[in-house]
Amino acid sequence: MRIRPFIAIVVATVLVAGACSSRGGGDDTAVDADPPATPAASADFGSIQAPCGPGDATVDPAQNGGPTLKVGTPTDKGFEARPGLNIEVEDAAKAFIAWCNEQGGVQGLPLELVELDAALVSVPTVIEEACDNVFALVGGGLVFDDQVFPDSTSAT
Repeated sequence: MRIRPFIAIVVATVLVAGACSSRGGGDDTAVDADPPATPAASADFGSIQAPCGPGDATVDPAQNGGPTLKVGTPTDKGFEARPGLNIEVEDAAKAFIAWCNEQGGVQGLPLELVELDAALVSVPTVIEEACDNVFALVGGGLVFDDQVFPDSTSAT
């Protein structure tokens, strides 16, 4: 028995099973639902001192497009074959931003989420959008991030 054909069959079976599985009995088409808001239990983030709170920081609107600190969270939620792919990354970012904004933002700057959907195959376009429109990327759910990161980190 040759091992390579066997491995290829196992990998193909896992990929098909993963693509056909469901997260539950609910409707998988509603992928952009806001996570439920939870009140801030403490000013700290676990055992780490909170990065959020009041302050007097400002943002140059010419560089950020407004008075908020824009953060981007890339996902592949719009991939047609698997709607909602990696949506949990965006849900976590929404929850953190709500938690942080309840405390006054970062040094008084409210955070604003910029949703970056690569739909699996548009990673370079999404990263270019992020470079133009966000202060930082937070989290990351891009399956094929190797399409862009070697290019974006090399010196030109």
